[in-house]
Amino acid sequence: MAYFGLQPLQSTYLTDYFSGNGSTVAFTLSRAPIAAESVLVHISGVKQHASTYGVAGTTLTFSAAPPTGTNNIEVLHLGIAPETVTLPSYRTITEFTATAGQTTFSPASYTVGYIDVYRNGVKLGAADFTATNGTTVVLANACTAGDYVRFEGFLITSFNDAIPNTAGAVSDSLVASVSASKLTGSRTLPNSVVPAGSVIQVVSNDTVAAFSTTSTSFVTTGITGTITPSSASSKILVFVNLGSVYNASTSGQPRWTLYRGATNLGGTAGGTSDNFGEIYNSAGGIVASAYFSYLDSPSTTSSTTYTVYMRTNLGTAYTGFDTSRVSVTMMEIAA
Repeated sequence: MAYFGLQPLQSTYLTDYFSGNGSTVAFTLSRAPIAAESVLVHISGVKQHASTYGVAGTTLTFSAAPPTGTNNIEVLHLGIAPETVTLPSYRTITEFTATAGQTTFSPASYTVGYIDVYRNGVKLGAADFTATNGTTVVLANACTAGDYVRFEGFLITSFNDAIPNTAGAVSDSLVASVSASKLTGSRTLPNSVVPAGSVIQVVSNDTVAAFSTTSTSFVTTGITGTITPSSASSKILVFVNLGSVYNASTSGQPRWTLYRGATNLGGTAGGTSDNFGEIYNSAGGIVASAYFSYLDSPSTTSSTTYTVYMRTNLGTAYTGFDTSRVSVTMMEIAA
């Protein structure tokens, strides 16, 4: 046969076959239809009226048991729901086979004013039933045994003020709270929300060392500490422990200071004004402990190194005398 355009395609509808036995009324379908109207049911080749059966999920239920026969029940699926798509339930169907004199039914929960009722395939008018509480429906006229009663409830929804599926659609003001269980993993707390004076990080370099010099100008002791500030506005509080300080000369005066890079934080005036401490020695080599601190403002987020320098005015000056523990501890303080 000739045709125009693309070659016609054909496919086979999904069909289930069952064998009746004269007593079974419920049969399990291979797939759940979208609705009862989505299947055509034949018994022994005779199409059945939709009022003689109902479908709930994959269960096909007849109001009367089909007769005995091999594969005499044919169910042709006209449409099936996609397996990979979750469809919203805009219509909820509940079906019953009534008992004699029954008037009250309990269908799936419904919204008052949005439910339709069918009796033996005929839609009932508003005066034929009462549905005012969302859970039960009462018919005005009692059923006879075997009547097929179908209820269809409809979902009521609104898209007003819907949140769009875009980044930043929800602002902080719309978030009431977040439970502790959701606060997991590593998070970075912005410095802008840290109260001023809070300690952001602590870095310490602790070691055992000894240093000596006869230089009358400041030279590095090799006692250092390095920190990388997280904010350029942060301050760095530096604590230095030199252990013991000593001078071999009875009139020698060991002096020490702190450098940031090439900058002497103790000052540049010279003499006794360019250091953080000194020992006045007049009794034959006094040994003393030396500790000092300094609050610095490096104004950078780059790696910053603090180094202890030392000098003497006479003789040999020692720090960490006879190998003692020395350390440089740095605290980043929120501004």
